[in-house]
Amino acid sequence: MKTAYITEPGATVRRNGPVLEVWLGNIKRTELLVHDLDQLVLMGNILVTPAVLDFLVSERIDTVFLSLHGKFRGRLMHHHSKNVNLRLAQYDALRDRKRALELARAMVRGKIANMRAFLFKAGRRHSEGRPLTETAYRLGAVQDQLAEAETLDEVRGFEGRASALYFEVFDRLLKKPRLPVWGPQSPTSAGPGQCPALLRLHVAGQRGGNRGADRRARPIRRSTP
Repeated sequence: MKTAYITEPGATVRRNGPVLEVWLGNIKRTELLVHDLDQLVLMGNILVTPAVLDFLVSERIDTVFLSLHGKFRGRLMHHHSKNVNLRLAQYDALRDRKRALELARAMVRGKIANMRAFLFKAGRRHSEGRPLTETAYRLGAVQDQLAEAETLDEVRGFEGRASALYFEVFDRLLKKPRLPVWGPQSPTSAGPGQCPALLRLHVAGQRGGNRGADRRARPIRRSTP
């Protein structure tokens, strides 16, 4: 099943024959061929024209609306799905506890494998990559223990353990750019540089206070009928 995601804030989806066009202002960002599309996911403030909505329904394109942060808001779909057999197979797998456990293990195993691969790669490139590499090996141990999980809750537990290990070293993966420092670099030059600004603020405050006092002191004139 091919799924397209539109995440550009303020984008507009228009129809041009069998093609959906994604516009941002006066610039066309991309095109989507409907005959290759099974699902369309719209995140955030995405404008869809009435012609597109009618086209999506008639072509049985499952359209999902999410918030900017990925929260599910609603779905637009035909009353007859294009993927009936797929949906039935998914529900059958959900009811089969053994099959559901196998799928959950496979998903978490793949997630941990991606974590390990990313940490190994970052460890080779990082100047102090030893903690990253050590965490990758510890994730490997969790991945091996995952095969012993006999319930979905145990699978979730291994997933949580792996995520905790990964995010313990995640801050090492973030680049910390050196921010420019504006203004005087020493206390000696700070005084002459800051005094005029402080003086202007003080004078402006005094003027503002006097104007406020004058306004409060003015008598209130009542209009005569």
